[in-house]
Amino acid sequence: MKRVGFIGTGWTDLGQIKAFQKSGLIPQAIFSRSAEKAESIANKYKIPETYTDWRKLIESKSVDFISIVLPTRLHAEVIKHVRQFNKPFICEAPFLSTKEIEELLSTNQCLEIIDYELRFTPHFTKMKKLIKANRIGKINSFVFEYLSSFGKNSEIEWSWSNDIDAGGGYLNLVGGHFIDLANFLFGHYERIIEHEFLIYNTEKTDGNGALKRVTADDQAYLALQYPNEVTGTISISQCSEEERLCFVVKGTEGVVKVENNHLVIIKDQAQEVNLNYNHQLFSGFDNNLFTIGSYFLGKKIKSYLEAGEAFDHPNLIDALKCQEIIDKAYKNFPID
Repeated sequence: MKRVGFIGTGWTDLGQIKAFQKSGLIPQAIFSRSAEKAESIANKYKIPETYTDWRKLIESKSVDFISIVLPTRLHAEVIKHVRQFNKPFICEAPFLSTKEIEELLSTNQCLEIIDYELRFTPHFTKMKKLIKANRIGKINSFVFEYLSSFGKNSEIEWSWSNDIDAGGGYLNLVGGHFIDLANFLFGHYERIIEHEFLIYNTEKTDGNGALKRVTADDQAYLALQYPNEVTGTISISQCSEEERLCFVVKGTEGVVKVENNHLVIIKDQAQEVNLNYNHQLFSGFDNNLFTIGSYFLGKKIKSYLEAGEAFDHPNLIDALKCQEIIDKAYKNFPID
């Protein structure tokens, strides 16, 4: 009862399959529109079933749990089909709009997870405990940064992720993870103070060699107000001059910081916090917070599937809270 069917070959191949596999879940099936791609990933992870029709994967009696990792426009449609077979699932955010999420809200008793996996890392579960225990005093502010140069690669072709109307955009596809983390740590946001966007290249060539317009952001900045006078910024970019993933929370009596997979508390001096997990769990590219979070989330999913052990998890209501911020920020997004 712990066999997973993966719908999509992006994040699944980059991190989720290996993380879930290491957590004890069994990769049972993989979907791709390309039979060749599905076979390639199936061979890589020894997955017995391949599909070019995601509906048939969902309907397979040998699949107990569904992972949905598809373009934004398909998330709602696939969730509705999964519910017809009363199967638990995990689905990537974002969605096309808050309205789309509102239409999906239900009292379904099946496990329905939105894949905000950063919550499940030892780093942020411990950070939340430190904040709650007032280890750095009253929280004043936070700074979350995720910077890379990935989007500067001129060989990357235009795709739906470059189309704001198709649910593309870096704030949409990546920013939601950091918004959810802020909501997880500080409560539901109160207002957007400021926002800025950047499109690095306004045109890109697609797979057929046609020049297409880019309408979605490569870089986003949000300044947010949270309860108890907490303010913070989220800066994400795929066209930066530097590579950086850093989370800093400042209080009246100190600072907590996650960087390079380490949690540090800074008062009179910096002290690393023992997170009680094997830091050699993954290596190389795989040793990142997203894959680590997926591993710990996978362990909880396994316990749920085998023993019915419930656990706190991000759901569609959490996705709605994040989408609300994203939709408001994009409302005046300049695409002209």
